[in-house]
Amino acid sequence: TEALAALDDEVSAGPLVLSVLPSFAGRWLIPRLAHLTAREPDIHVQVLADRRLADLSDRRIHAAIRFGASPPADLAATALMGDTIAPVWAPALLAQYGQVSRVADLAHLPILHDSSVEGDPSGTGWASWLNHVGAPDVRLPAGQRFSEPSLALEAAVSGVGVALARASLIGADMAAKRLVHLALPVVPSAYRYYLLCLPEMRDDPRVARFRAWLLAETTAAADVDWARPASDRREGAVAAH
Repeated sequence: TEALAALDDEVSAGPLVLSVLPSFAGRWLIPRLAHLTAREPDIHVQVLADRRLADLSDRRIHAAIRFGASPPADLAATALMGDTIAPVWAPALLAQYGQVSRVADLAHLPILHDSSVEGDPSGTGWASWLNHVGAPDVRLPAGQRFSEPSLALEAAVSGVGVALARASLIGADMAAKRLVHLALPVVPSAYRYYLLCLPEMRDDPRVARFRAWLLAETTAAADVDWARPASDRREGAVAAH
């Protein structure tokens, strides 16, 4: 019909519309968009930041990037990368408190909490991290609480306290020494990042070219330097997607 043809024309032209988690959009994707422009100058993206997975069935949103245990069965999925988690803080706090190498010492530090991951199976919350490092009985201070990972990380950069950070979200802050890693274990998350789209959109030229660029970027970003000695590394912490 004419209506369907018009919709197909709308889908095949214009920007690539992406639904992305707010934290990943602001701290990973947007800082790399210049790389996309250099490689694919005629692809323009419209980023819709939302914690909920968008309904892709009407084809007005072409693809989504999500962090999960497994992709929805009804969508075409491309595994991008895993993640690692460790405590970080601002250099000013390191200067104030000195290096911390015992998990139990966290009980005496200002702690930042990301309420969005508490109780979920991602393995990116404090309780999951403490279990993973064999210290489930350590009681952390109540501290400040935030509804988004990016907010907790901004508070950490500002010297408010210690945040439990995903490597994917702090690359620029670590490189610029706005955040430094406490001498505590780095552990893998239970989730991975996925690029999702409808099966019929898998071969859309914009989706295909964006996917190729995204795979190249995530592969390049897979090895995160936590600025820690080799003896403190946990094998298999980072996986390329």
